[in-house]
Amino acid sequence: MLDRERECGHNSVCSCCDAIVVLGARVQRNGGLGGAAGRRVLRGSETYGRGIAPVVVVSGGRRWHGCVEADVMRDALVALGVPDSAIIREMSSLNTAQNAAYVTRLSLLRGWRHLAIVTCHWHLPRAVSDFQTCCGPHGIKITAIAAASGSSSLVDRVHRAAKEAVCLRLDAIRLRAIKR
Repeated sequence: MLDRERECGHNSVCSCCDAIVVLGARVQRNGGLGGAAGRRVLRGSETYGRGIAPVVVVSGGRRWHGCVEADVMRDALVALGVPDSAIIREMSSLNTAQNAAYVTRLSLLRGWRHLAIVTCHWHLPRAVSDFQTCCGPHGIKITAIAAASGSSSLVDRVHRAAKEAVCLRLDAIRLRAIKR
């Protein structure tokens, strides 16, 4: 039985989550996962295997080379041993703000009170902010779980940091529009 009363901090991992949410990323030309998407799926599979939650939500509706992120992530999770029956696809979101908004709606429909969000460490601050904006007013808790980061140059890290800073502001605008 899961301990539903246990408090989980923003940086901790516990076994009291209702769902693991793996955020989408670019799919390769061959329809496979590599880079950020591959690392997120691997971390999601590991997190599921540790019993953190009974369900994995793959969130991402963007099409890359004819393949939808959520479909490709589901297939990869199944190949890693996660039962297909434990995977839910959220296929409408096209960005992090929409990931948060649509997964919040799903959480409310299913009565989920605690989500484990899996994404790259550089994406976590924005993802957590978006999910707290959407989930917080409903009392849904968020636990952040960082996927491994690939090697990157200083230029890549600076570019990523600048992009995340801009996207954080854009997401605030997007979330205000979604709430209307």
